[in-house]
Amino acid sequence: MSFRERYLNQQMLLEVSPAVVFFVSNYFGGLMVATAAVMAATTITTILGFRLNRSVPVLPLVTLCLVLFLGGATLALGSEAFIKIRPTLGSLLFAGALALGLLLQRSLLERVLDARIDLTRRGWHILTWRWVAVAVLGALVNEIARRNFSTDTWVLVHTLDTPVSILLYISITRITAPRYRSEAIDQSDVGTDHTR
Repeated sequence: MSFRERYLNQQMLLEVSPAVVFFVSNYFGGLMVATAAVMAATTITTILGFRLNRSVPVLPLVTLCLVLFLGGATLALGSEAFIKIRPTLGSLLFAGALALGLLLQRSLLERVLDARIDLTRRGWHILTWRWVAVAVLGALVNEIARRNFSTDTWVLVHTLDTPVSILLYISITRITAPRYRSEAIDQSDVGTDHTR
């Protein structure tokens, strides 16, 4: 199964489902009902992701912790602020983890996608910084929406932001990968001794 087929089918469905549950629950029951529903949906999709991939899904696990903690605070304190800041914190933590990986000399993105994409070291570096930019953009969009719009509009923006961000990550990867994959082949050809 190709990266595209696997990611667009299973993984995208798992990542988008909680946002859809959140949107529908907010429409019918308001933000507090939606918060409880997204906590349950995120728990279920994280467990399903573990069962499908047969590995501990680190990023979904961090998202689950944020959703449970901030969602729990929202429900316990009756304050919308906690659940509304969750996408900002999640995006910034993701961007920070990717940037930290580069500072430690190995892209965390490379560790996750290495079996699916063959890039040069420079390619992983560039792709990682592009993913960092998308994550920071997601945090910025959430901050603008939560500070300037009604709760219902924020929920809509948050719901749409999830699939749009995923498509941006996929698009950036598809644009970046061929260039640096071919560069890797060219470099290996240059290093070959053709005099034999």
